[in-house]
Amino acid sequence: MSDFLWGEGVIHKTTAPYHPSSNGEAERFVRTLKEGLKKLLDEGNNLKMAQFILLQEYRASPSTVLNGNSPAQMFLRRELRTEMDRLKMPPKERPEDGGPQAERQERHSAVDEGRPSNRIRKRKSFEGGDSVWVQNLGERNRWTPAVLLEPIGERMWRMEMEGGGERVAHLDQIKERRLPTRQ
Repeated sequence: MSDFLWGEGVIHKTTAPYHPSSNGEAERFVRTLKEGLKKLLDEGNNLKMAQFILLQEYRASPSTVLNGNSPAQMFLRRELRTEMDRLKMPPKERPEDGGPQAERQERHSAVDEGRPSNRIRKRKSFEGGDSVWVQNLGERNRWTPAVLLEPIGERMWRMEMEGGGERVAHLDQIKERRLPTRQ
């Protein structure tokens, strides 16, 4: 398998075990797909029709990866006509005109400005040889001592466990261990 990947120019990277957010984009896509299917099934569509509608909408949606084009535009060189296109309505009143939509938009923007992002936080910094605690997920949130060996990318470390053996863990699964100083 590794020869095939190398021959195709693919760099195969693995993630830390029990850490799905290392593969966040794929996890988010699966979640979005499941939510969409559930909504369509709740509306009374059968599974085949729900899959068709969901895939059509996905293929017609613009993507930042494709410079704002949809997968359908890139493949077919035209936009797909979706149910939303058939339901287009006249432009709604603009926020500067006042009215309930303006009030709602103003409320939402005020909330957005006052809320710090929960994804921005100071990144932990470690060096090789640091003593740490690593979360042992095989047992109920038990922390095991380890010594960091080398970083693997920006957020994962290879480490030597205190009882022997090596392991790879994500930064979220590691915390600093202060050893007592001897005098």
